[in-house]
Amino acid sequence: MIESYKDYLLEKPLCLIFWELSNSYDTLKRIFSESFEIREIKSLKDLIYWFKIAEVKIIILGIKELETQKEIINYINEKLPIEKRRKIFLIFILPQTKTLDPKETFKLSANLVVAEEHLSEFEKLYQKAYQYWSILYKDFDFVFERLREEF
Repeated sequence: MIESYKDYLLEKPLCLIFWELSNSYDTLKRIFSESFEIREIKSLKDLIYWFKIAEVKIIILGIKELETQKEIINYINEKLPIEKRRKIFLIFILPQTKTLDPKETFKLSANLVVAEEHLSEFEKLYQKAYQYWSILYKDFDFVFERLREEF
């Protein structure tokens, strides 16, 4: 990845995409480009770079096999401070999974799991999952902010 001063001039939060699937991720670009800067990452080093200089809000991992990208997954779920991780919407797109499977979603510490074959329905799936996530954290975020103000 070539670093540029322009990386520091981003005006929108980031959506990072790691993609190794055969399908294109053009649908994802279309959905997220209005509200987010889209950047493709190729390695853990790229991921760490973006965390250092920008506000990462969404991470999409389109991967063939979970084991091949264990380093990236572990960094997101184990190395990031919980306050930062909680604010990131993590999406897995996998060739061999059940879309919206609660067990798989929980196991991966993800917010959304989508089978590659259901990419055409991604926008609806994302909207439902994001709505659920927002409702889930709404009260927590409110109380957390109030506590921060008091201390």
